[in-house]
Amino acid sequence: MRKHVSRFIVVGSVATIIHVLVATALIAFLGRGQVFGNVVAFLCATSFSYSANTEWTFSKRIEPRSLIRFFAASIVGTLLTSGISGFSAASGWHYLIGIAIIVLVVSPLMFIVHKYWTYSYETGAVQ
Repeated sequence: MRKHVSRFIVVGSVATIIHVLVATALIAFLGRGQVFGNVVAFLCATSFSYSANTEWTFSKRIEPRSLIRFFAASIVGTLLTSGISGFSAASGWHYLIGIAIIVLVVSPLMFIVHKYWTYSYETGAVQ
């Protein structure tokens, strides 16, 4: 379990860097809008996250069923993050409080969802 958690953190950190780099490139350097830049960045980061978490973190095979579940869980995570951010902002809290809540609530929840739902039907490890 420790190995899974630490690998999940590494993959999430790299996915965050990918998101920031892609969004910045599209928005700041290519003049695309924030929505377009962040949607493309989200898709790039989540695609990386899916493949790295599938094969490295959880030692599973890439399959359509887990891909659909992974993206569904990621969308739910994004909605939770948006809700927490909105509540934090509406409450007048410093943005770092919202980030702290997201890190302490959403990240562990996503780990649990992926470990026990996204890959729950698979039993084979990558050879």
